[in-house]
Amino acid sequence: MACVVTLAGSAEAGQRLTVAKNHTMRVALNGSAGAVIVANPDIADVQVIDSRTIYIVGKGFGNSAITVTGRDGRTLFDGEIFVTTSQKGAINVYRGLKSSLTVCSTVCISEDATSENTSASAPSVPVTTPTVTTAPVAMQSVSH
Repeated sequence: MACVVTLAGSAEAGQRLTVAKNHTMRVALNGSAGAVIVANPDIADVQVIDSRTIYIVGKGFGNSAITVTGRDGRTLFDGEIFVTTSQKGAINVYRGLKSSLTVCSTVCISEDATSENTSASAPSVPVTTPTVTTAPVAMQSVSH
């Protein structure tokens, strides 16, 4: 699922865009791109389709600045990209400062287990619904 955004008019400083991790956002430029600067390529990346069309790719959770300048040095796009989760019902699990996305259905799977960055897949954790059983209560009469 891709989100489509078309920017018209002159570039505005400090545009804020949100893209889901492992998804793309289309940005139409109002001039021919000459240079693309990505502040944190671990968070977001840019794919240039043609001189006036780029796709922003969400690579990791967090935010990154992206600037696109024209061949004449004029700023065509200047924005802060926020990469978030795309999964409803997913949770971020933090181990120290490292965050990983965990998605649950009948089993819970860490997104790290499906990432190409890991050489071995992490084990899935089965999700079980707790069963509550009640034993019959014995009634005793007490005489005074």
